[in-house]
Amino acid sequence: MKKLFSKDQTKEKANLPAASGEAVKKKTSFWKTKKFKHSGFAVGITVIVIVVVVLFNFLMSALSERYPMSIDMTQDKAFEISQETRDYVAGLDKEVQIRVLASEQNFMGQNDYFAQAAQIIEMYAKISDKITVEYVDLVQNPQLESQYADLEIADYDILITSGEEATTVSPYDLFNTMQTYYGYQIISSKAEQTMTSAIMRVTDENKVKIAVLNGHGEDPLTDFAELMVQNNYEVIEHSVVTEDIPDDVKVAWMAAPTSDYTVEELSRIDDFLERDGTTLIYLGDASQPDTPNLDAFLAEWGIQIDDGLVYETDGNMYFNQNPFFTIVNYASDRFGADLMEQNIAISMPYASPMTQLFDSQGDVQVRELLSFSETTGIMPADADENFTISSDSASGPYPALLYSTKTRSDGSMSHVLAGSSVTGLISTLLESTSVGNGEYFLSVLADLAQREDALNLVDKDISGSELGVNSTQAIFLGAVFVVALPLVVLVTGIAIWLRRRHR
Repeated sequence: MKKLFSKDQTKEKANLPAASGEAVKKKTSFWKTKKFKHSGFAVGITVIVIVVVVLFNFLMSALSERYPMSIDMTQDKAFEISQETRDYVAGLDKEVQIRVLASEQNFMGQNDYFAQAAQIIEMYAKISDKITVEYVDLVQNPQLESQYADLEIADYDILITSGEEATTVSPYDLFNTMQTYYGYQIISSKAEQTMTSAIMRVTDENKVKIAVLNGHGEDPLTDFAELMVQNNYEVIEHSVVTEDIPDDVKVAWMAAPTSDYTVEELSRIDDFLERDGTTLIYLGDASQPDTPNLDAFLAEWGIQIDDGLVYETDGNMYFNQNPFFTIVNYASDRFGADLMEQNIAISMPYASPMTQLFDSQGDVQVRELLSFSETTGIMPADADENFTISSDSASGPYPALLYSTKTRSDGSMSHVLAGSSVTGLISTLLESTSVGNGEYFLSVLADLAQREDALNLVDKDISGSELGVNSTQAIFLGAVFVVALPLVVLVTGIAIWLRRRHR
């Protein structure tokens, strides 16, 4: 049979166009199509976004473990450490180890106050690389009990060590409590001052010694003495009935004695005040009997405590609907400049009136620090039950706190500071966030004791208005930002890719 085409002609036939006006379409690989390029770009962007979100969450979690990155929006910064403590801790030159003798979960799970205390404790390690914090199970680490046998450590205690120095803090030392019908109830936190004081105890070699005088029925100043100890003062009780005030005491407190001092006892106080840089702080009370010897001593310093009880006629200047629970004005910024700027009130309840006898006499100068307002009056000591308080009886102002300084020819100085309300240092006022009594008197004490490292830390109430989250809310927020948000981004990216893939 004769072939119609030769081999070469067959090749030519195969290369001919199919028909007039038609072009031969070359088959292009899917991986090189525009559709794949667009969908691949979308997937790439999605993957990048997911990676960025995951890395961001990881980075922020890592940073928050080491540095304080949270924002505390509670009214008195209950979950923050004060700037004073930050400055002190940042300046530490000794290694400090803090061990909480419980699991972190168990410690924080007790209640909101324990959770707040745990956050405060962890802040110390975030502020200073000299401090480490760890949670230690005492059952699994029994050697600690024998190593620190003299401290008698127990579960939930906090062990603070630095070199050979060690001290412990009971979990109940972190809070102020009040006894109720159902038992003790936590009312405020003192975690910061307790922990900072403990750190100072194991790192500071020198402490300022404060004497609280007794022997004449004085108020022991229990609440304020505890606050002084928390702020790393060494507080002792001392009687001048038989002994001179020790040479290493900087400040002596005399609080509302119920019997008069003898001339010999007052001479011992005079000897104390002859030392350079010493201070006597006197607080009176309206219930005190006559004390002529003590009155004569105070008069030499330009101070006189009068009879009667100060009341306030302006409803804006007293607390608890009680006109004797008076608010005082700042007469000087000598010790309370910061409190004045913040407009924080000071209360001097159930106070006797005072008189400033002179401004300057010889080597003694007197100045008024706090004063009762012009709308105050005096209820006489012998007033009967028919006595009434009215604005017509206002006769103020009166001094509430006087500060007297003796400057000798050699330049040495000593001071007497006198107030007429020992009630101003009760726990209710020291722990209250509505007044600045605790901070003010700690500032006075630090200045007069010539203490440069004083921090003046007061308690924090976390029971008031706050912006916080409970455990359920924390889990929800964590699920949203760590799981749900990245998942939404991933699903959205896949959906966009599939849609473009099948166009």
